[in-house]
Amino acid sequence: MTQRTLLVMRHAKAAWPDGVSDLRRPLAPRGRADAAVAADYLSNVVPTCPRVLVSPALRTEETWSIISPRLGQVWVQTIEEGLYEASVIDLFQAIRAQGPECEQLLIIGHNPGCAELTTALQLDAKPRSFPTSAIAQFTFDGEWSELEQAELVSFVVPRALRILGD
Repeated sequence: MTQRTLLVMRHAKAAWPDGVSDLRRPLAPRGRADAAVAADYLSNVVPTCPRVLVSPALRTEETWSIISPRLGQVWVQTIEEGLYEASVIDLFQAIRAQGPECEQLLIIGHNPGCAELTTALQLDAKPRSFPTSAIAQFTFDGEWSELEQAELVSFVVPRALRILGD
């Protein structure tokens, strides 16, 4: 049976410019700094992760554009329209649609979906805060299409790592 890794990341901190739709909100300066820390973390944890699903929101695309050059392998990126304002059901559908060749998957999305997915994947888990730039890493054995629960390996908030590193 194949062990799979799922990484769930909430986009980095976004700005709130006047007159800009939610879908087109760019990253704030703090978000750019946090995304760089997330990139360093991911390059150490899963440097060979081959697939990423990104919401079509500007802030998720910018988060990925900061992360991707820092990773050692070229990843297959898919802009997944259904990840913007995705429910936990939508997120499970996107994950379960992955083929058997995909052993590691990164999703860059939004709340409340990221928080709800993280809770749903853990049997008897209490809901947790899922701040911007947070990354939850899960593993499970089996096929993506069968995913119901997974083991939480780590939960990292790059902003806190950046503060600790200062």
